[in-house]
Formats: sequence, C-alpha cells, structure tokens
Amino acid sequence: MKKEIMPLYNNVILRPYSENPYVEMQSKDGLLLTDDQFDSQDSGETEKRDLLIGCAQVIEIGPECKYLQVGDDVFYNTVTVRPVPFQRQGFLLCAEQGILAVMNDDLDGRFKKD
Repeated sequence: MKKEIMPLYNNVILRPYSENPYVEMQSKDGLLLTDDQFDSQDSGETEKRDLLIGCAQVIEIGPECKYLQVGDDVFYNTVTVRPVPFQRQGFLLCAEQGILAVMNDDLDGRFKKD
C-alpha cells in the first residue's frame, strides 16, 4: 500500500527548487548568477546572501486553502516553513498565509472578482 501525505486545515506542502527558476542575472563580467548571489557594492566581489524568500512547487494543499492549487509555483517566506520528514522527499510545510506570491497560467481567471 502506497503512503500518501495530506496537509490539514490551510497548510501547504511544498517541494523547494534548488535554484529559483524565475531569476537569471548576469554580473558585470558576464557570469550567470543565481538569486542568492549578488555583486557587492562594497567589495566589488560576487557574494552569497541569506535568502528570506524561497521558490517552490505546491505538492498538496489542505482543504481550507483558498488561493493555491497543486502544481502552482510560489514564493514563500523561509522563516515560516518547517521541514516535513516524509520519505526523505525534502518537503516543506507552511500555512497558506506564508505564501507571498503564486505563479501559474491564467491567474487572472482564477482570481477574477465578480
């Protein structure tokens, strides 16, 4: 029997991306930088920053979630997530309120207010 995981209430299970697929930057020297690197104004060197915003894919949503769907890509507050030790999948758990932005097709249609 295959085990499944389902978050309760308005919780969301996320699979974080190793790198943000929505950011591509180049340094002055033409080096491709990830979103956790930047050219320091002080030292002139490429430095690594601590990220407070992560990027992930929504794996499962709780029954009280109003704005998210499975398969959405999201930006989330890294302070509000907790690791989920489920079959060593690297999942994270957070409340829907910890999600800062959602990326997917036809969001205007989904969030259209009548």
